[in-house]
Amino acid sequence: MTDIAKLFDEVLYPVELKNPLNGEALGITFWIAPFVADAATDWWVRTNSMMANIKARAKEQEVGIDEIAEIDAQAMKRRAIAAVRKWDWGDKTFGKIGSKSPCSAENKAAVLADPASSWIVAQIIDAGSQIENFTKAPQQD
Repeated sequence: MTDIAKLFDEVLYPVELKNPLNGEALGITFWIAPFVADAATDWWVRTNSMMANIKARAKEQEVGIDEIAEIDAQAMKRRAIAAVRKWDWGDKTFGKIGSKSPCSAENKAAVLADPASSWIVAQIIDAGSQIENFTKAPQQD
């Protein structure tokens, strides 16, 4: 019998960042947790609350497409921040984040909330959206 309850236990997936212009590996790896993990689930709850507030306001006034697009972009950034658990910058830096900077909540936000990192967020979201990146081969009993 196979126990599927532990399919996502502490499974991290390495996202090896690629140059968005030519697809070449950059030597930077971000390890991400599945979007069903605690921090990512917390992100989901907060985002749903935010969207509920927007919908409530929409009944009273018009909510523009730009506002919805901005909320969506912020939600993706938050999801990426919640999913990243560790990183290895190799010999690269990002603004004030050096190659040896710890993967702290503040540092993750400094990188992934920066407008210049939209391509990093996109790669994290893409990898995190593929459930097969996080599932273990079932153990046969």
